[in-house]
This record gives sequence, structure tokens and C-alpha cells, in this order.
Amino acid sequence: MNKQVFMSQMNNALIRLKPEERRDILADFEEHFAGGAALGKTEEEISRELGDPVALAAQYTEGLPASPEPVKASGVARAILAGFGLMMFDLMIALPVISALFAVWISLWSVVLALFCAALACFVAPFIAWLSPFTAVAGIGVFCFGISLLALTVLAGIGMVYVSKYSFKGLAAYVMAHVRIIKGGAKS
Repeated sequence: MNKQVFMSQMNNALIRLKPEERRDILADFEEHFAGGAALGKTEEEISRELGDPVALAAQYTEGLPASPEPVKASGVARAILAGFGLMMFDLMIALPVISALFAVWISLWSVVLALFCAALACFVAPFIAWLSPFTAVAGIGVFCFGISLLALTVLAGIGMVYVSKYSFKGLAAYVMAHVRIIKGGAKS
């Protein structure tokens, strides 16, 4: 094995030591490689003469308590943790925001419905009010106002169709982002 592999294995085997102790030991082995290279030896020859880096490191770490193995979450555990984190985010932040946006959406559709009802009332009112004498001119004005309200209703309705379309697309994208995050957490 070459010097880089030897030093890497030695460093990994000395991981339980303090960083400064590990640096001192690795520096000593660097000197062994430098001295051997000065004598014309190859890195492979020097590493063969030194021996197994793990066995050498065991001499330095003898008597030290074994390092605990790091706990690694499985794919399912990561997915559960991701799902729990997303649920907490949704409950604390996203749900109130989405609820407020939904309330605004309902309110805007209510405005469209109210405009439509007002336009209908303006169309019907002149025919009901023909009974009074001064309503002929007023009836024409109310009828024209009803036409303008109906035009405003159509424009508001078209606008709300687009708002609804993009709102539901945004909500679908939000849900799909959740799915991607949880699936990404499920990969090992």
C-alpha cells in the first residue's frame, strides 16, 4: 500500500485519541516515510516494513475505552422523523397560513356571488318598480347599472377562476414537496 492509504488507515484507527496526540503519531510516521524515501525506498516498501497500520494504531490505543458506534437512523426512521418534522411545521406555521388564504379565497368567491346577486336585483328591480310614476328613468338607470355589475361579476369570476386554479396548483406542489421530502428520508 502507498503512503496515503497507510496514513489514512492509521488516522482512522487512531480516532479515539485526542487530535493533538493523533497528529504527533502521524507526524512520526511521516518522518519514517521521509527517511525511507531518502534511502531510495518506495512507499510500498516502507509501509511493508512498518507493518499493518491498524495493528500499529492498536498499540497506541491499548487500554483506552472503546468508542461508541454512532447511531445511524434507518431509512424508515428517517422518513418517520421527516414526516414528524413536516407535521410540526404544518401545524405551527403552514396550517394557519393556508387557513387564512382559504378564508380569503372563500371571501373573494363570496364577493363574486354578491356582485352576481346585485346584478340580478338590478335587472329585476325596474320591472317590479314600474308601478310607481317616477321609475321609468330610474328603472333604465338601474338596468344599465345591472349590466355594468354583471360585467364586473364576469371579470371578477374569471379572475377568481385563475386564482383558484393557481391556488390549487400551489397546494398540490406543497403536498408533493412533502412527499419528496419524506421519500428522500426513506432512502438508505
